[in-house]
Amino acid sequence: MTGNYTSDPPRQLVLEVASVCNLRCPQCWIGLRWIDRGLESKFFPMDLFEKLCNEVSGFVKHVYLHLWGEPTLHPQLGEMIKRVKQFATIDLATHGLFIDESNVDDLALCDTLSVSIDGIDQKTYGEYRVGGQLDKAMAGMKLLAAKAPGKVNWTFVVFKNNEHQIEAAKLLAQEIGVNFGDKPPLFWNMDRMNSDMPTQEKHRRYRIVDGEWKLKADPLSCREFWETVYVLPSGDVLTCCYDGNAEWVMGNVKESSLLDVWNGENYQAARAKHSGGTLNGMCQDFCQLPA
Repeated sequence: MTGNYTSDPPRQLVLEVASVCNLRCPQCWIGLRWIDRGLESKFFPMDLFEKLCNEVSGFVKHVYLHLWGEPTLHPQLGEMIKRVKQFATIDLATHGLFIDESNVDDLALCDTLSVSIDGIDQKTYGEYRVGGQLDKAMAGMKLLAAKAPGKVNWTFVVFKNNEHQIEAAKLLAQEIGVNFGDKPPLFWNMDRMNSDMPTQEKHRRYRIVDGEWKLKADPLSCREFWETVYVLPSGDVLTCCYDGNAEWVMGNVKESSLLDVWNGENYQAARAKHSGGTLNGMCQDFCQLPA
């Protein structure tokens, strides 16, 4: 590596508030029980959280309080929301099953709230949200919409089994008073790609190249190395949400400041390769260039 590949401080911070979930979604690292990164802490520790808030409050403008797990399982999520609101806007995504009167006022303080519900009947919904109850998730979303009008997004991940319900779901979203977004799926369990892939091209993140599904992605245009930092409850820092099992750790904020990690050797080497048109191993594995 030659040259200086330090960067301005990150503008966005992603915290994996919880590394656990009660559901078994078949395209999620946690749902598949694939994560084995040494989960000494299932929830983001509050002392580490406060340390990070103190460090980043001068430059981070937006915080995502979710990554792979279900954030509403964190027993101190409300405190975290109130602390982050002192210096940044907040995005939070949930499956909606634990939204109730005990936490809805705190959740409503977030600037953007996404509730993931992938069907309008229990059978369809339950094929992906394994272990979930549609009526309970819908009740949570409705309660949140009443407390935070205009902020709530219904995220509908589109698979072959539910794409016929998109238009009906859009109408239901209007009745409830939430924004609707149909989202193409990202596959980790490749055995299910052929059976679960949506039939409509607009709902696919993939196309077939040489007989194999490949992401429609240009990873060399990605700006994550320069704009967003991801932190796990262990303190490990990642460069991308795709790295579910923390195979490409840049450093640890328990041992160093976030900015020291951000401009440390690992990050600089990653930026140097990317700037030179060479993909890192993680990008090669998770974000293949289309042919």
